[in-house]
Amino acid sequence: MSGGDILVAEFPKNAQETLRIELTEFNGYDLLAMRVWTPGTDGALVATKKGLTVRRDLIRPIIDALERAERMDGQVDGKKAA
Repeated sequence: MSGGDILVAEFPKNAQETLRIELTEFNGYDLLAMRVWTPGTDGALVATKKGLTVRRDLIRPIIDALERAERMDGQVDGKKAA
């Protein structure tokens, strides 16, 4: 996390990786970063290339899509997922 980043949330992705959600800025653009972090050689978390960074104006459409996915309750193409 760089100096101007704001940590929104952090939680375990699995036994060795952490998912961080941060508000950040790059080249004058306000962004939301959802990135996978893993322990470095010194044990401190280091950002990996895994993740997604989007403009902050996409936060609401992404939340809406995630809420739709949650309501689908495992359905794929109108069928219940295995």
